[in-house]
Amino acid sequence: MLDFLIVAAAILLLVYGFSLTFTGKSKNSRFSRNGNAVHPPVTEGICYGLVCSSMDELNDRCVYVMVLLLDRGKLLDVVRELLQITSLREFKKIADNPELKTLGYFTIKSVPGKKVEIKDQYRVTVKNKEYTCKRIKDDILEPVLLPDGIFSKRQ
Repeated sequence: MLDFLIVAAAILLLVYGFSLTFTGKSKNSRFSRNGNAVHPPVTEGICYGLVCSSMDELNDRCVYVMVLLLDRGKLLDVVRELLQITSLREFKKIADNPELKTLGYFTIKSVPGKKVEIKDQYRVTVKNKEYTCKRIKDDILEPVLLPDGIFSKRQ
């Protein structure tokens, strides 16, 4: 009886495998039914986001930015460097630094008069590559307080 079940299962798998091959519905198929090439989905990476804030003296509001890190192991090095900056130029050098494994930064949108909503995850495109940016949540580090006026328009 067991031999019969094994043979029947093998036959069903063969029939199912051939039917997928001939209908073009296989997941590994590179062509659709009408013969057009099917392109693989865009590959994406994962990065980590560190929230930083600076007071904008001109508009009397706080500006939040997220620095993108490829390697979470470099977090303390990045924070140490960020705490020493005095200008936007220095900030940009740290935010896009291959040695620190940072990819750049983006400003978190805010509406005047409302509390800023910082999401746990963002989809970002940096240098033609898509990333899922996962926010680093740490009550001790977040947000990293930058000097006032770093992101003011007059700089």
